Amino acid sequence: MSESRGRKKVDNAKALEDALANPAKREVLLDQLQKLARTKAGIVTKQELLKDDVKSVAEAYGLTSGFVSTIVTSIVKGDIGEKIGVLTNTVDLLQVVQDGLAE
Repeated sequence: MSESRGRKKVDNAKALEDALANPAKREVLLDQLQKLARTKAGIVTKQELLKDDVKSVAEAYGLTSGFVSTIVTSIVKGDIGEKIGVLTNTVDLLQVVQDGLAE
């Protein structure tokens, strides 16, 4: 017997119909949706401020916004060591290629 894998099938129309049919559930759903909307609006505002701050730092130091954003993302993710390893390997490979071309 094989098992079905993947996401569970969800019938949004049925679930919504059930939630709206019950006044208590409907009220809670509406409250939760409004809270999510306020949270998202706050996140969007913070993202816009971050974008402006990244641009300001990039301009102040003559860097691209993409470069600054990549560094900030690495700091946040805590993967600086991994990035250093990848870049070190890239430098090593390029050195080997350069040495091969010089021969």
